Amino acid sequence: MHFNYITGEWLKLFLIPEYDESKCKNNVRPILNQYRRLARIAGRSLTDLKSPTISDMPSATPYGNRQEENNSTVISARMELDEINRAMNNLSQECFEVVYLTYMAKEKFTDTKIAYSVFQSYDSSKSVERKRSIGLIQFCEAYRNGKLLVFKE
Repeated sequence: MHFNYITGEWLKLFLIPEYDESKCKNNVRPILNQYRRLARIAGRSLTDLKSPTISDMPSATPYGNRQEENNSTVISARMELDEINRAMNNLSQECFEVVYLTYMAKEKFTDTKIAYSVFQSYDSSKSVERKRSIGLIQFCEAYRNGKLLVFKE
């Protein structure tokens, strides 16, 4: 098979096809929109999102109602939160902050408040939109190994 190296046709062999960004973002938004509700169901705090740590120490036995622990809704919510947090930890820092403040923080923030919090400027709403857009695509790539990706045909 002959490829024209000047026009770059050989690159098509090595590159991932282009994403349909609007469809990818439409796949991500419903998942992130349910984050606060899932956190309440799972009994998790919305104020301390941090990356998981690996330790060789045995985990403590939780005290509380065993029936609640075995509730499939609670377990499902916790598993989904873990997947969302894992994907979020793969975002670049500014994108992480914008997406976190938009979808995951305890309080809902306006774009103006997000702009000031992340960029220290009230005039950065376009930067917020741009970083949110990039962050949603990065999340789409990271969530469940790219399960939400939609490619252009």
